[in-house]
Amino acid sequence: MTQLASLVKNGKTYTAKYWVSRGVVCLQGYWVSNAGVWLSGDIGTEVMPDGLRPAMTISVTTCKINSQQPIRVQVDTNGKLTWRQDGGSQTADEFYFLISYPIV
Repeated sequence: MTQLASLVKNGKTYTAKYWVSRGVVCLQGYWVSNAGVWLSGDIGTEVMPDGLRPAMTISVTTCKINSQQPIRVQVDTNGKLTWRQDGGSQTADEFYFLISYPIV
């Protein structure tokens, strides 16, 4: 498993990692959002390496620790990972994601 991003906030470490098996990329993350409305942010400053980027943008809804607005995680064709909260107020909460896609 290769670490793509790491963030330490309030004494906790949040990470995004990936691994490749049999032509499938798996991204696993434990990250934190910011409090507010209609916010977005980057998941780390690194991007997925060439050859491991998706052929099209992939967007998934995450599992959150509480029941407030869901967070959407996106992997762009340029390899950048971002999170986005579409509407409604939210607190700064932790969220998990797992994204799998084939290498093409």
